[in-house]
Amino acid sequence: MTAETLVDTVLDSALLPDPAAWATDARAKLPSGLARLVADGAFRNPDAETSAYAIQCAQDLRMRSAYVRAAPTATKLPVSYRSVPGPLRRLIGKAIGRVQRRRESKWAEFPGWPLDLSADLAADLAGAVNANLDRPTPVIVSHDIDSDEGLENLVSMFLPMEEEVGARSANYVVPFAWALDHGLIRETLDRGHEIGVHGYDHSGRTPFAGADERAERVNRGHDFGVGYGAVGYRAPSLMRTEALIQDLTPLYLYDSSIPTSGGPFPVPNNGCASARPWRIHDKLWELPLSLP
Repeated sequence: MTAETLVDTVLDSALLPDPAAWATDARAKLPSGLARLVADGAFRNPDAETSAYAIQCAQDLRMRSAYVRAAPTATKLPVSYRSVPGPLRRLIGKAIGRVQRRRESKWAEFPGWPLDLSADLAADLAGAVNANLDRPTPVIVSHDIDSDEGLENLVSMFLPMEEEVGARSANYVVPFAWALDHGLIRETLDRGHEIGVHGYDHSGRTPFAGADERAERVNRGHDFGVGYGAVGYRAPSLMRTEALIQDLTPLYLYDSSIPTSGGPFPVPNNGCASARPWRIHDKLWELPLSLP
């Protein structure tokens, strides 16, 4: 299906089927053909062809900006950005943030910022009954563990708070960036929390490496994860490519590297415009980050 021009659309309840009523008065960016059908009221009682078109649009919207297609500048520096002291990184980040806020129309064309659920809307326009509409919305709490300090803080500070309210978190550990404290990782697992794999060494090389190097990095990360029952992967800095996802597919049950709305991070205009689990090419489950 050829990518259609996206149209900024405000949803009127009179034009929406019941499964899509949640989007009343919300803004969405829909393919031009879908936007016209909505405006014509075609989804109040859609026929099979119209519903199938909406479902195809949902699939296309999820994949439209799902991959990072070129390596960000930070991955091309002679030294890792992580060699810059944390306080200085935060200062630089705040300065960049102030500049970026004035350029939102450029880096958030699609998906929109801070939240864009256009793909979920397109799926619900098809009129299918959603058995989960009357159930509480599930929330997944996750942490990216990319330093020894982060692991220590997880166990001493965050896990007790989560456990106090009966929650358990998913924790993605970088396997080859520092000397791992396997005792703390095992304790996290034994307390009922999930361990996932957070890339290889957080250098940003893996998604853009050649096929052999990428496979070696992915396989070594997976070997680490096997010892902790890891079934999920999250790419460092959310940098993912189609080639990386293909390498992950036979090794993991799910990936969690694609944000709902990425904003300017890690590159402008990236994300899947969905907050729901979905399958990439009907194979690997994707659990998008709705609050990166």
